[in-house]
Amino acid sequence: MNQPAPAAPALSPAQSTNSPVPRFVLAAITCPRCEGSGRLPQFRHVEAGRCFRCQGAGQLSVGRVA
Repeated sequence: MNQPAPAAPALSPAQSTNSPVPRFVLAAITCPRCEGSGRLPQFRHVEAGRCFRCQGAGQLSVGRVA
């Protein structure tokens, strides 16, 4: 009654465990909201005008698969 488990299907070359893993590349760009200053003077009453998009750094890290 207890039957053996079916064999696993063979992997194609693209799925093999020897294929390289795609690399994730980070690049820094100037924050479009604060234009690289890290501050927004019109919001100086909120956290001294710190840009929430870049967290005050003036740059954003964007990534892509290479």
